[in-house]
Amino acid sequence: MSKVLLDLKIETINLVGLSMGARIACWFYEKYPDKVKTLVLCDTNLGSRGFSKKEKEEFVSLRTKPFEQGMRIEQFSPMIAKSLIGDSNNKNVLNKLTSSLNLIRKDSYIKTVKSFISEDWLNNFSNIEVPCLVMVGELDNLTPPSVAKEIDALIPNSQLKIVEGAGHLINIEKPKIFNEYVLKFLCKFN
Repeated sequence: MSKVLLDLKIETINLVGLSMGARIACWFYEKYPDKVKTLVLCDTNLGSRGFSKKEKEEFVSLRTKPFEQGMRIEQFSPMIAKSLIGDSNNKNVLNKLTSSLNLIRKDSYIKTVKSFISEDWLNNFSNIEVPCLVMVGELDNLTPPSVAKEIDALIPNSQLKIVEGAGHLINIEKPKIFNEYVLKFLCKFN
């Protein structure tokens, strides 16, 4: 990504990441802090550092077992989708998310799951010196508001927004509120 910025003659960027994307944004910031103007970290976590080896193995096993049993992603994507959104009765969001999940390739899914338990570089929150917006869905069970509050407390120049009625995918569940918060934040620093 740094090479892309160089090729496009872009000096600094505003990085927005959700879930694994927020972890990637933190990693990019750690490698290239001078390239990042602001960060928006949504529905992310503190990594797996606090997990025991057994807990890590169980985490991966639970999420990869359907593939090992010969299932296709289409067979269990509705279950994943329901676990990620705050209101599983919202058919529009559920269908949109299920369709999106159905596009994921098996290998990519497994790599993403395993990356969660890999050796973690995610303890760099206190090193973030740029303005940061931390957002989380009020009903997020995967990365709950309590985790977002911990992350917010670690980042010196951050603000926390909790999106009511949303689960783990606030950008899909509450797109207007998500866009409003992100745009207000970006306008403040650009």
